[in-house]
Amino acid sequence: MSMLAIAGIGCGDDDGDDTADVDMFTPPVDMGPEVDMFEPEEDMGPEADMFVAPASVNVRIAHLIPDAPAIRLCIGPEGFRGASPPSPTATAAPDGVPFRAVLPYIELPIDGVDVYEARVFAASTIDDGAGNCSLTDDPLLTITVDTSTLTADNYYTVAALGFVTPADYQCPTAVPGVTQPCGDGSAARLTVFEDAAPDSANALIRLLHAIPNAPAIDLCYDPDTSAGDMDPVELYQNIAFGTDTDYDMRDADLTAGSFRIYAHNPAAPDVNCNDGLVVAELPIPTPDAIQAGFATSPTPVVNDSYDTGAVHTIFAEGVSGVDAPDDGFAVFLPLIDLAP
Repeated sequence: MSMLAIAGIGCGDDDGDDTADVDMFTPPVDMGPEVDMFEPEEDMGPEADMFVAPASVNVRIAHLIPDAPAIRLCIGPEGFRGASPPSPTATAAPDGVPFRAVLPYIELPIDGVDVYEARVFAASTIDDGAGNCSLTDDPLLTITVDTSTLTADNYYTVAALGFVTPADYQCPTAVPGVTQPCGDGSAARLTVFEDAAPDSANALIRLLHAIPNAPAIDLCYDPDTSAGDMDPVELYQNIAFGTDTDYDMRDADLTAGSFRIYAHNPAAPDVNCNDGLVVAELPIPTPDAIQAGFATSPTPVVNDSYDTGAVHTIFAEGVSGVDAPDDGFAVFLPLIDLAP
């Protein structure tokens, strides 16, 4: 049969048409699908997306509740009650997270999760139970966070603030010198604060007011420590409990001076940083003097310098009006959030 086909082709020259043989072996200009088969598509779709890292945020917990026990944190999608380990685990911190401790950041993916739920338990509740986050009862505090309000790669602090039993403490009133049992405004809660990313040209420093029974405060900075030569300048005023300031930006390393906190005077239009109403003072350590906070597990809280490229939070926390460590006396807690 193949030979007959070839003979038929050969007879085409007899009619004078010289184009038939050429046309049969000349490919069309547009090969159509045959050519397109070998051209890669611009968008490879899901195959290309497989190599893109999922979006995530960096989150840490700060235990700033004076009358709460040591804690552990459980965090996951809303309603999650899985048997995952808490943060920190009993192995990493046998006694849990103590008052005044701030945990390191952990990475939390936000792709595919609409709402995260954070639950804070007394460490003993987890340790005496299943030892994991499967507990459904007895959290000290809970908070849900819509991931649409979070920005990928940013840093966040979930701060446990306030009093578990506020009525056991005295809070200031509008009348100077007069106090009353604290109310719901000083009650324990979880609050999310957005932290800054490092800035190589500046030292970033902010204050977070976490003293539940202290009035609103003003913050001043004095660059000179010479006796009798103080010239503090106002940084922020009327900082309420449970709020933080913007970041103060210093374009050189801070090696001397002090931060000074004053009780805010609502009758005064401006902060007077020399009026003698200072509530507390935080000397800035020199390179040879380390300002220590509370070196308790799991994280020693120490700060040896305020350098450009570093991010700092000064936690004003504890209980105002007491001076015994066992009662949670008020202190500054300086912490390097992110080193250069």
